[in-house]
Amino acid sequence: MSELILYPPLKRDSTYTLPKSVYTITKDSLCFTEYLKHLHAPSMFTNIEKSAINSNMSLEDITIDGSVYAIGENSFSSNPKLTSIIIKSDQGRIIDVDGVLYSKDMQYLLYYPEGKTDTSYTISNGVNRIEDGAIVNNKYLQELVIPEGVTILDEDSIQKDKKLTTIHLPSTLSNIGNRVFQDTNIVDIILAEGNTNYKVVDNVLFTYDGSKIVHYSLGLTNEYYEIPEGVTTLALDGWVSMSVFYRNEYLKKIKIPSSVNELSGNLFDDMIKLEYIDIDENNENYISIDGVVYNKTKTSLIVYPNHRKATTCTVLSGVVSMDDNAFCDSKYLSEVILPSTLKTIGSHTFNSSSITKVTIPASVISIGYDAFDSSKITSAIFEDPNGWKRGDNSISADDLSDPSKAAKLLIKGEYGKSWTKESTLG
Repeated sequence: MSELILYPPLKRDSTYTLPKSVYTITKDSLCFTEYLKHLHAPSMFTNIEKSAINSNMSLEDITIDGSVYAIGENSFSSNPKLTSIIIKSDQGRIIDVDGVLYSKDMQYLLYYPEGKTDTSYTISNGVNRIEDGAIVNNKYLQELVIPEGVTILDEDSIQKDKKLTTIHLPSTLSNIGNRVFQDTNIVDIILAEGNTNYKVVDNVLFTYDGSKIVHYSLGLTNEYYEIPEGVTTLALDGWVSMSVFYRNEYLKKIKIPSSVNELSGNLFDDMIKLEYIDIDENNENYISIDGVVYNKTKTSLIVYPNHRKATTCTVLSGVVSMDDNAFCDSKYLSEVILPSTLKTIGSHTFNSSSITKVTIPASVISIGYDAFDSSKITSAIFEDPNGWKRGDNSISADDLSDPSKAAKLLIKGEYGKSWTKESTLG
């Protein structure tokens, strides 16, 4: 009996001591408990696998008597009341400092408990790297001091700490991974002098050359933001569908400079108050007309701000395509008038929008998957109902000739299956 395979989630004991012969807590073996508060591992050494101890609503502390040689990814995630993990032996590869886990050589910060109640925390000196998932979902931490010597913040290493408003970054910091600081309310970024990789302008974090916004906080409450000239993209690294303004609840208008060369509808669909997007007139790639973004040649509609307070939108004549997510989550729009030049409607284009009726021009030959998913559409008129397929399945022209049935078919959707006209196949 060397492994814990499963601890019953509904077991009512508040304290549990593992058998001394158990050395490994296996993946997902101690999860979703409601009553367990104190966990004790008395063996000489303990290995904790990926997601081994997670989602325990009452768990407050873990005490390990022996050495710890390995902990897997997300080993302690979603334990909201967990205040400390005590490792009594310092002979393994992992140790604790006041209940916070570090590598024995103090080069890595591994885990800061979600339920730890300190409002301010200074990471121990000597740390070089903050690991993926290290400081996540803490509901008390307001200020975090990252000391000199830290060079890397792994992706997802610091996020979802809702009360975190102040962070101190060292001059040695050279690499901030994807989604670091996401879903935090940091409004005071204190960057040490001498850092040549990043800079802070009006509490917005940029790369030192100004080409990329690294972090725009959810805690910034201004309704207008003019993105500085020199920024080239709004997408997070590795996430072309997620922007630096992800889940922003305040911005109503943004101005995009001439230097931005990459935009997509995906980048704005989580900005729930956005009413207007302005584009610098010298931008060679994009243009704004009444706050709606098109490519410079006006052949593609990129994005319609989802909080724009208009009930009708007439897409410009000459537009051939509409980007994925272009009208996603639009709150006030009830009708979109599409031009006879339109050929392609992207995936999720009207997803979760308030649109109630649409006419699909005969020129349209492709509708992306889930283009109208979760919309309020009740009437869809197909000017040419013939020859349509969803994936490999033909759609009855008779059904598409009925606006009500056509609307239901568009809403129903099938993930990954686009609509195409038969004449375009093969």
